[in-house]
Amino acid sequence: MGYIAIICVFLVIACGGGGEEAPVVAAPATSAIIYPAPFQSVTVSEITIKGESHAAVFPCDLFSVTCENDGVGGSTIEWLLENPDDRPLKTVIIFLGWNTLINNTVSFTVDKFTLFLWGIDSPKKYVCGLPVVAPAHRSKVIEYNARIKKLVGEDYYIDTLSIVADANGDWIPEMTSDGTHLSHQAYVLLVKEIKKRIEDL
Repeated sequence: MGYIAIICVFLVIACGGGGEEAPVVAAPATSAIIYPAPFQSVTVSEITIKGESHAAVFPCDLFSVTCENDGVGGSTIEWLLENPDDRPLKTVIIFLGWNTLINNTVSFTVDKFTLFLWGIDSPKKYVCGLPVVAPAHRSKVIEYNARIKKLVGEDYYIDTLSIVADANGDWIPEMTSDGTHLSHQAYVLLVKEIKKRIEDL
């Protein structure tokens, strides 16, 4: 009976269950991917960066240990699920992206992210929350960040928004390169927060 219950829970999550209806978003066309195909490296680095656009431009040289960037700009969580990385990894840092959430409910996106997270073979998985978005979508992002933080636990969640936003929830000017993505200075501050969580960096 216990095995049946576990299977049922998995099927609910895999099918995007959770009480809210959401449209199914197709994985992006190859032309939408703006970063080289990931997971080509045979040697596993001390740190592996994963996620969507905020991950794709992450400057790995901010770490003093080996770092591999597998971020894929323009992708969605569905695309990442369809292109899994089966390697056993050491420390993984995942950047939440907006590409799936923008067209779907929070519950749908959390369910898909949960599957993606479970599929990563690593004992240490840290998640950087979403940063600033347009005012019309901020409540959605706040809810999404909160649910992901609850999913992974406070010790494994980095609050990106608190680093890059002012008291009104708008970008601090020097924290963004284009009004959408983080600046180099923002990544520097973010890495300081990451290093507080990972003692051996």
